Amino acid sequence: MSEPLFLHASGAEVGKVAPLCVPGSLGAIYTVPGGRARDERAGQIVREHREQGVLGSSFLLDAARYGGAGRVGADAALTPQWLAQQWDRGLEWAMTDSGYVDRDRVDQLDALFDSAVAMRKQAPVGAKFFLQVPADSQWVSKRADEVRERVDRYQIPVAYMFGSSGDPLETRASVQGLLHLLGSPVPSALVRADHAALGALAGGAVLGAMGTSSGRRHIYTSAGRGRRVPGLFSVLLPEGLSFHRSDTLARAIGSSPEQSYWRCHHCSRCEGARLDDIVDPTAAFIHSIESLQDLAAGVLASGEASTAMASWKAKCRSAQFIHTDIAVNLKWDYPKSLKAWTTGS
Repeated sequence: MSEPLFLHASGAEVGKVAPLCVPGSLGAIYTVPGGRARDERAGQIVREHREQGVLGSSFLLDAARYGGAGRVGADAALTPQWLAQQWDRGLEWAMTDSGYVDRDRVDQLDALFDSAVAMRKQAPVGAKFFLQVPADSQWVSKRADEVRERVDRYQIPVAYMFGSSGDPLETRASVQGLLHLLGSPVPSALVRADHAALGALAGGAVLGAMGTSSGRRHIYTSAGRGRRVPGLFSVLLPEGLSFHRSDTLARAIGSSPEQSYWRCHHCSRCEGARLDDIVDPTAAFIHSIESLQDLAAGVLASGEASTAMASWKAKCRSAQFIHTDIAVNLKWDYPKSLKAWTTGS
């Protein structure tokens, strides 16, 4: 896969995501509903993406057994048929249907890797897959060494995603743990993430996937996300590396309309217009996705790992200053993880 940035979307969103995917720039990961209809729906998603997307754009399928009411633990066996169906449908890379690694459950972590080794032995020659590692945030903030040891030992490409009632990557320890994981020579990805997907790319991830909604920007382990308010939608503030509800953003712009950070120069839809010019969800979606692509391209422009991380940290510092400035005039929430990225090594 040549795309660094991916969108982690619902399978129901293929119609609006696929046309935005560009070979070499943007790919997609689609979650597939579970149950008896899973395999049929997976086939539909594959067909729809190929019919509506740009020829050659990469996409992956996510069985999402790690979340929701039907969540299973990581000690549940991986399904060889799920991998085989993805390869049979022409996907270059498949993803395992992993369950969730709970806090302190070393037995689940070991069972997951043991099952992945068995999958590798059964796979056709040359077939490629990512082992999903959906895990409690403890495994990145406090026990990353244990995860990394298994990745290095078994040499199986991994796609990390982390669970928490809040942001699993908002502390310095969790960011340092993530960078340690990504430092493995084994291909590693961060999926189902927020702006941390860009930081992961700067840290050496082979791909970073940002969720198309708050519910797909990490694994929620409790009722930690707010309910959607009808008529409102989220808009990316590119200079702040943050999403905000449209009404909240409009109030903030009204308090200091002269500030340059309210204007977007990252997408073809805005072309320098102020963000309160975005008045519907479709425009907000296109703005957000194109802006993320531009931000990712800027971070990775040099092709050098050290320069990419320096660029990412500079963007995080700038975003912190902007949020601090906005908060002078009104109550303002913003990602606390920005500080974690600037202080992490």
